[in-house]
Amino acid sequence: MAQKGARKVLGIEIDREYVAYANSRLKNDYGELSEIVEFKVDEDLEKDKFDVVISKDCFEHYDDPENFILTMKEYLKPDGIMVIGFSPLWKSPYGSHTSYLTPLPWAHLIFPKSMFDDELKRLIPTIDVCALENYLNKMTLRRYRDIVRRSGLEFRSLRVNVSTRILTRIVLSLFNIVRLIPFLHDYFTVNVYSILQYSNAERAFLVGAREY
Repeated sequence: MAQKGARKVLGIEIDREYVAYANSRLKNDYGELSEIVEFKVDEDLEKDKFDVVISKDCFEHYDDPENFILTMKEYLKPDGIMVIGFSPLWKSPYGSHTSYLTPLPWAHLIFPKSMFDDELKRLIPTIDVCALENYLNKMTLRRYRDIVRRSGLEFRSLRVNVSTRILTRIVLSLFNIVRLIPFLHDYFTVNVYSILQYSNAERAFLVGAREY
C-alpha cells in the first residue's frame, strides 16, 4: 500500500515478537518506506482515524467477529472504507482449513470431529487439538451479512467466489450456478471480498458532529 502511494500505513498484530520481526524487516529491506509504514500490537493503538481499514484472510479466525468489526469501525473516518476479504468459508468444500488431511471436499461436515482429531494427532503428535477448536469461528456468508447489517455499516461492494486463476475461476463460476439453489447457497460459497462504508445517515451525523 505504501508502494502504491499511501501516506501512512499501520499494520496491526497481537504478538510483540512478530511486530519486532516485521519492523526489523521493514528497516532492513524497505528502508525507504520506514517513515510511512509502522507495525504495532493492538494494545498500543491510539484512536487514529484512517481512510481505509483492511482485514485480509483473518475474519474467519476472529474469536468474536461481531464485536471485532465494531472495533475496526472505531478507526474508520466518516468517508472512509473498510475492506474485508477472507476464505474459505466454513461450509465450503475445504472450510476447515485442513485440506492437507484429505482431498475429499466437505469432509469436515461429513465425518465425526473425533476422526479429524485422531488424524491430526497422527500427523502432528505435538498439536493441541483443544486449542485448534478455537482456530475458526465457522463463518458463513449468511452470518457475515448479518454481522455487517448489525454493525451499522453497509456494503459498497460484495463479491463472492473470486479468483485470478483461470482454472479456479471456471470451477467457481460453476459454483455460482449451484449456489443459486437456496439450501446449497453456503456450501458453494468459497470466499468473500467486500468493501464497507458508513450508512448515509450515520456518515452525515459523524460529519455534522465533527464540524460542530
